[in-house]
Amino acid sequence: MRQFVLFIAFILSSIQISAQFSDQLDPDFGTNGSQDHFYNVSLLPVKIATRADNKIVVLTQGTIGNGYLRVSLMNENGTGLESSFGIQNSQSTFGSSFGTISQALRPSDMVVLADNSILIGGQITNSNPTRQDLFVMKLTPNGTLDQSFGTNGIVSKRLNEDFAVNLRAHGMAVATDGSIYISGSPQLSNVYITHFNADGTPDLDYGVNGWATIPQDLSLIHI
Repeated sequence: MRQFVLFIAFILSSIQISAQFSDQLDPDFGTNGSQDHFYNVSLLPVKIATRADNKIVVLTQGTIGNGYLRVSLMNENGTGLESSFGIQNSQSTFGSSFGTISQALRPSDMVVLADNSILIGGQITNSNPTRQDLFVMKLTPNGTLDQSFGTNGIVSKRLNEDFAVNLRAHGMAVATDGSIYISGSPQLSNVYITHFNADGTPDLDYGVNGWATIPQDLSLIHI
């Protein structure tokens, strides 16, 4: 069965690649308003954003193996990938031993900063004991790991050091000072938000031991 990734045929006006009319595709984008790029692996689209130069950053998740992410950069008219971007074949792949990162990564959000660097947040599988924690990764404008951020470009945070708590990752936000908030939750439990400084160091003064909690009222859940 042929496996492929479709790089978003419905580009939203909020990323400034809007159609000429509200009910039509922009014929000047890609081929008659859409563009496909095919690879020999299965990828799912996670997030799309534009840079200040209107080039398009696409975040996808690998669906084969333990979990990895891939970032690609398209030109502004959607006709091709930027050859100067990425660590291999105009793209960057990280997680499950790709891109020097051995842990499984499952991305959930991406933010492109004003200097065209890229922040990616999501779920990471750590060991001792095995658990799913939250991670934030920073890439340079050309798609390589930003070695000045966290530890060699990535930082993770676990909810409890004493026993394994598996977190699902949700949204990520960047404050005006460049610091980063990312949220996660165990299944049918509270929502937890953690804070990282702009350089990727955990903010242990945030909340309690670096975590703020939004309690969930389980009485409102009907199973």
